[in-house]
Amino acid sequence: MGTAGAVKQARNMIEGRFIVIHGDIVTDFDLKAAIARHEKSSAIATILTADTDDPTQFGLVGHDESGTVTRIVEKPKSDQAFTNTVSTGIYILEPEVISCIPYDRVCDFSMHVFPAMLANMEPIRAMSLPGYWCDVGNPGHYRSLHFDALTGRLDLELAATHIGEGIWIGERVMIDPSVELVGPVYIGTGSSIGRGVRLGERVVIGEGSVIDDHAVVSRSVIGSKSFIGRNSHISNCIVGGGYSVNEDNSLADQMIISDLHYSRPTVENSPTLPIRPSK
Repeated sequence: MGTAGAVKQARNMIEGRFIVIHGDIVTDFDLKAAIARHEKSSAIATILTADTDDPTQFGLVGHDESGTVTRIVEKPKSDQAFTNTVSTGIYILEPEVISCIPYDRVCDFSMHVFPAMLANMEPIRAMSLPGYWCDVGNPGHYRSLHFDALTGRLDLELAATHIGEGIWIGERVMIDPSVELVGPVYIGTGSSIGRGVRLGERVVIGEGSVIDDHAVVSRSVIGSKSFIGRNSHISNCIVGGGYSVNEDNSLADQMIISDLHYSRPTVENSPTLPIRPSK
């Protein structure tokens, strides 16, 4: 039903002001501060915005000096990009907005609802907040945000103890004394790291995973309950949860999810890859 059509289906559960947040973003924005600023405005909709180097992947938001939105264009071509200010996929909405959403057809906020509201002279505000925001629909962005959390760019409470030098260790982790750790490194609860392993820099090991003897992992995210075989070399990769990499294997610039193997998808600015759970 689209982003707005889905909200329309939940109309009976909505009372008063509400917030819509797209599910594929990570942010540490202070939403309480955003709500307070929205309350002081006369807008019935506030779009939280951010500036980005490649606005063609998002919805552009044009606004005047007062913050009043004047124009919205969803994922334009490069020659149509009139600003680098984009929608973060976070909206603070008054209940009147629900009446702007049709009942019986697919409807999107940025493509249909907000442009129609602008055409009807309804007040929409753009709001920029300090903090971190990342759209993780891109595998490269997904990998990078883990490292941003470890280096403090993203304010995120981690389920591990910082032992210094950018190294985070969860509970019940077994690490052989011969292991070399080069931060930032995160090792999740219940994981086991074997003899002669080298982790880092920029490595996340999910909980319950096993990194076998003499494996080397760098600039990679390893999902929970995964197994990396002995003497394997993993670099610039995303390894999905529960996946096993055989011993003496070398992987670089790849993403592996279950039985699917995609070559070189983790490079920054790579196209989004549709991963279907049913497959």
